[in-house]
Amino acid sequence: MKRTFLILVVVIASALFYSHYQIKRDITEGLDQIATQLSPIGELVYGDVTLHPSGSVEIANMAFQPHSSPDEITVERVKLDTGNPWVLFRLGGQLREKQIPDHMQLSVQGVALDIDSEYLDLLAKAGGDNPFARFEAAGCGDRDHFDAGDLAAMGYSTLVWDTSLGYRVTDAGTRFAIEGEFETRGQAAVTFKVVFDNDMSLDNVGATPAFARSSRLSFASLEVKDRGYLRRVADFCARQTDVSPAEFREQHLTAWRQNWQALTIDPGTTVMDAYRDYLEQPGNTLLLEIAPFPRLDLTENYLSTDPVYLSQRLNPKIGTANLPLQAVAMAKAEAVTGDDSREASRGSASDAVAVTRNTVAVTATALARHLQKDVSLNLVGGRTMKGRILRVDGQRIQLRQYVHGGNMDIPVELSQIRSVRLM
Repeated sequence: MKRTFLILVVVIASALFYSHYQIKRDITEGLDQIATQLSPIGELVYGDVTLHPSGSVEIANMAFQPHSSPDEITVERVKLDTGNPWVLFRLGGQLREKQIPDHMQLSVQGVALDIDSEYLDLLAKAGGDNPFARFEAAGCGDRDHFDAGDLAAMGYSTLVWDTSLGYRVTDAGTRFAIEGEFETRGQAAVTFKVVFDNDMSLDNVGATPAFARSSRLSFASLEVKDRGYLRRVADFCARQTDVSPAEFREQHLTAWRQNWQALTIDPGTTVMDAYRDYLEQPGNTLLLEIAPFPRLDLTENYLSTDPVYLSQRLNPKIGTANLPLQAVAMAKAEAVTGDDSREASRGSASDAVAVTRNTVAVTATALARHLQKDVSLNLVGGRTMKGRILRVDGQRIQLRQYVHGGNMDIPVELSQIRSVRLM
């Protein structure tokens, strides 16, 4: 009996050693292949590859140095966690069979960039093209986003990001939850959770397109935790606009609401009260939840963007660490802002495009404020097109239409549009 037990121990130890060796070798070879593929544009280096008994693998001290730039991108740690060493060993085979473990999480810790990095500047410029980026900088002079120079003036010399993304399968494979966190050290941490339900079981059908198509969104939450960014922004923008930090918060709230109204949305008292509490309490947490009823079918291509409809369909709630979650009741903003009126008055005849719902007039240059809105276009020649505005590219818009069971993105020249009506 004793001999049999010893043999069993040796066999198990040998299997564990082989599994450990095999996983580590596969990861190292994969990293070396990636480094070879990247070698024409830069050098990728990495430190120790470590396997843990909990079923996780960790790669330390990664760095990428482009040949064309002095800016080095460094990463403190990359970690994949499966919760079980046997699952980690079988992961490759499972994925090839379109099966996935019940739990998996990838985290990337300590991605660092200097504030004067050209990559950070590119990210900031990309953010400036986002119509929602102006919400962050609302009321801070004429800024529509904060660039690297602004961040440096706030006291940041290096930005370091930590991020994680994972999922968990429960309820016999019929519930799929995605969880993630993105933190910029010294600024803010954003945590989210999205839950999907399905009549099918992932255990039976696997990670297939059919499972994805039949999934329905039942719950989503978002938490934004301040890590010092609110105070720095208030101090910086107070200096820029020659007011006190408290006065800046008031002008920020006013401009923030006007940005929503420019999108024809009135956020309502509940949203404004929660956002005010978040701003006025450094270190605060802003909480948002939605619980669609009925659950939201992912194949529902044309969910109306009307704020009243969304308030009823998604059942949104908002709160803070100090204020309990409360139902959100947004409304349609009926009037254009002063900026819209001035812009309309100086728009040329060739540039003007009318949007006629509740007498709201919008110029072509203001169409970017109606992204993701469903519209009806009256074209030169009398033809009508219906769809959703995706973006404005110079003198054309990209319109998404639902055609024959699928989506089609169509460019439409502004010169061919006679009028636009919000649906």
